Amino acid sequence: MNQTFSILMSFSWILGIVLTFLSNPSIIISKIETSEIITDKPTYAFKHIRKAISLTSDKKIIKKLNRKILMRKIGFSFLIITPIFFILGAIFGQR
Repeated sequence: MNQTFSILMSFSWILGIVLTFLSNPSIIISKIETSEIITDKPTYAFKHIRKAISLTSDKKIIKKLNRKILMRKIGFSFLIITPIFFILGAIFGQR
């Protein structure tokens, strides 16, 4: 049982990191003409991505940015779940 939680913990951590890295919207935001307020940032928070969505009317860019928001939320969820698997592994590993 403890080995199962260890595998789940490793999987969720790696998947969370990968999804967080893949959700970087800097290339998409650079395509927006009126993005002078939010340009040249190394990372973008949810509020910056939503601001970029409000500045454009291009449906493709909006769809891509919404996908990036969803990927980042899922990635953060996996990162938050990782310590829970660690705790469950410690609890069930003592039996």
